[in-house]
Amino acid sequence: MAKQLEDAWRDSDLLALPLPPAPPGERGYRPGDVERLVTLLADAVVDPGDGPGADDIAGLKLSRTFFIGQGYHAGAVEALRLAWVNELRRRQL
Repeated sequence: MAKQLEDAWRDSDLLALPLPPAPPGERGYRPGDVERLVTLLADAVVDPGDGPGADDIAGLKLSRTFFIGQGYHAGAVEALRLAWVNELRRRQL
């Protein structure tokens, strides 16, 4: 039962973060790229020893959308990523 719950929250249909959309006049990060980031974060939580580390998360390439006003707010996504990278590096010490 516990394993099913652990796997269920990692389902891409259930992964969600309250990230704001790109502001008017700016191109945000592509939703698919942000979903990959969230999946990496989920994997880091489930398997802290062998899962992705700070360098994996920091090095993930995030692309901007083609049109302004689409995608996720880049500043918010980068703040989230930086917080995770800093915490994972702190735990490595």
